[in-house]
Amino acid sequence: MSKLSNASDFIADIEFFLNDRSQGIIRKFNRFERWIPWIIASAGSMALVLLVFFAVHFTGYSFFTNPFMQYWFMLLICTITGLNIALLLFRTVIFSGYRPTAPVADDDLPTLGVIIPAFNEGPGVRLAIRSVLSSNYPANKLELICVDDGSQDNTWLHIQAETRGNPRVKLVRHKVNSGKRQGLLTGFAMTRAEVLVTMDSDSVICPDALNHLVSPLVRDPRVAAVAGNIRVGNAKAGLIPKLLKAAFVQSFDFMRVAQSPFGAVLCTPGALSAYRHSAVDEIREEWQNQTFLGRPNTIAEDRALTTLLLRQGHRSVMAREAMAYTEMPTKASGMIKMFLRWERGNARENLSILKFCHRRFRSQHYLPLMVEYLAGVNDQIISPILMVSGLVMCVLSPGFAICYLSVLLSLSILMQVNCLRQYKDQSWMYGVAYCMLWFTVLWWVVPYSIVTIADNNWMTRQRRPEVTPSRRLIRQGAQVAA
Repeated sequence: MSKLSNASDFIADIEFFLNDRSQGIIRKFNRFERWIPWIIASAGSMALVLLVFFAVHFTGYSFFTNPFMQYWFMLLICTITGLNIALLLFRTVIFSGYRPTAPVADDDLPTLGVIIPAFNEGPGVRLAIRSVLSSNYPANKLELICVDDGSQDNTWLHIQAETRGNPRVKLVRHKVNSGKRQGLLTGFAMTRAEVLVTMDSDSVICPDALNHLVSPLVRDPRVAAVAGNIRVGNAKAGLIPKLLKAAFVQSFDFMRVAQSPFGAVLCTPGALSAYRHSAVDEIREEWQNQTFLGRPNTIAEDRALTTLLLRQGHRSVMAREAMAYTEMPTKASGMIKMFLRWERGNARENLSILKFCHRRFRSQHYLPLMVEYLAGVNDQIISPILMVSGLVMCVLSPGFAICYLSVLLSLSILMQVNCLRQYKDQSWMYGVAYCMLWFTVLWWVVPYSIVTIADNNWMTRQRRPEVTPSRRLIRQGAQVAA
């Protein structure tokens, strides 16, 4: 325990050292924006030339066994890893300088419409509803719209029982399952509130979450979307939730906080996000009718909505203090299905951004947004190619395997610094395990999701058995209600 405390103190000292400099870096960033395209172009060209060189001149078994090839391939991996580490360190500096938006006074808070679409959620939907109605947000400015999207179980009965007699609640029931996007659209049409909040039916929000969530919209008229801070509510339910708990710190908390000062959060999560109603009205019809390969787009509705708002020149930010706890899969199969759906959505939206990224669609911080976009493209295209090639070379060359796995392990540990700082327990070890699992076992998820990009199957919303929510989420709900 003392070692963990010493490590946490050391990290705190680093943050204190970086805090004063991070704000200055953000202010001075625009000075150097004109150099960033040249840097990106040079690095991308170098990687592309090396990849083409390998593909054209070295094929077959000799590609993996030739010492010369192993040397240059390792050099390529180290180069791209170095660029990723440089981006990670830059994000760390920005993250260290993050300052939460101060909550506005109750009199200045806007009217709020919270939409909870539910499908086959069962009794778990009660906790979501209860956490909203018992929040600290002024009751006269809050309304809740619950949409049962054609559930095949008793979700509708639980919604009715939990909201009976409450004048702040509106209920609607779809006859057939129409998808989460249509459920949200139904809720949007039923409220005239200034701010729309989307929330998952298996999530529980903290009492002050809504106040923190809408404050950036009040204080900055350029902001149209605010992402909440999503955490795993059932982390004690098994190994998979423990891995995801650590993964969420890096993928969601750290990444979105680092993107927030530039108004460049690429995805506002469906579990808890807020949107300026007037901004959503600008693109609502396009979002509603969005298609992919000629078919209605029924996945990644949160990322799609964020993309359209960014294209309009609006800013999207993170409200780190607006916390929501949500249940995650407890089995590897459920986790993989969730990842496949997310990655398909990311691939689709990366293609959507490609349609308009060539023009300067916003007046400020255009290039940081493009850097984040290109980093996402790298994660989906270049990284899987390097991972599978590296694993093949590891099998054929034990010496290369030691070097390759050492690089991956070092990068995995470096990525868990924020997890150690936040939780101050052994969660960072699960984070390292998750990273190594992703690099060596789950690498196929991204390429497979791209090959099956046309698949609209949600995969994780089949009819649930009649069970109560996890004990962890129930305890969280009791804390919220209190």
